[in-house]
Amino acid sequence: MSTAVYHYGPGVDALRRELRKAEAFFVAGIARIVGDVSRLSPGDEDFDYFIPMPASRLDDLSLQICDLELQVQEQFGFSLTAMPIPYAD
Repeated sequence: MSTAVYHYGPGVDALRRELRKAEAFFVAGIARIVGDVSRLSPGDEDFDYFIPMPASRLDDLSLQICDLELQVQEQFGFSLTAMPIPYAD
């Protein structure tokens, strides 16, 4: 059995740092929009995060999340997404 060892250059490390900044910015933005990220959960292959939100506010909050996703894309060059999951309120 052999173990592969990967050596990443400084370019990959720099990308990882930028991705962490983008994720922090994104989660902070989600917190501003929905007020509580304690129910934020990891997404699947299509979305980075799932975020439960009241069904009565789904339209308004979804638009704000789309704006945030675009802002992250423009500012950091990464596509981060959150799928709103409505619940009865």
